[in-house]
Amino acid sequence: MTSSQKNSYHKSIDRFEYLLDAARSREIDTPYKLAQITGIPQSTAYRQIALMEKLRLISRDMQGRFMIGPESLRLANKAWDIQDIEVLAEPILRFIRIQTRQTGFLGFVANGDIQLGLYSIGLGCRFNKPTKSGLYHFLDVIKPLTSGRYDLVDDDGLRQPVILCPVVGNDHRELVIGLLKNDQKDETTTDDLALVTDVVNRFRAGLALVSQKTES
Repeated sequence: MTSSQKNSYHKSIDRFEYLLDAARSREIDTPYKLAQITGIPQSTAYRQIALMEKLRLISRDMQGRFMIGPESLRLANKAWDIQDIEVLAEPILRFIRIQTRQTGFLGFVANGDIQLGLYSIGLGCRFNKPTKSGLYHFLDVIKPLTSGRYDLVDDDGLRQPVILCPVVGNDHRELVIGLLKNDQKDETTTDDLALVTDVVNRFRAGLALVSQKTES
């Protein structure tokens, strides 16, 4: 590979990382804004964004905002030998939504931050503008993470109460299933925590079965 080819290759990888990071951490709803944020020339950015959406490396939430795609999640979870995580997570998140009438989500916790990944949208008119996907911060860093109610804040300082239950993790990050809380009553929090904990136990069992099939 020549020097110019290497430089071109590195530029492509850099652009890929810039776009993926912007979709992960910013509230962006058009390719034009994504190109502006990353500093990538518009024509180049449009082509790469279209390709990344086609490959499901990035996707859109219910409001059309960019977010991490299921293929990116699948690749990231190879470190845990988890395959096709979105296939297992989707029905579980739908079950949480139906049972609680609130929004369930899959998340990744690391360094006091949580990245909301796949999620369901709850039922009813109050979910016309659901909590945005993206990167949130814990008010208090908890390690190791335990099942319970937490308060998250986004970059604008807006607070979002959630219920979290860890699924699996290592020294660097944890995979969690959570519930965005719109009802602040303590009694519903207790019931919802029990439901999410039960769902997580079922999710772990599903992951174990997938791992066994992969090994065999």
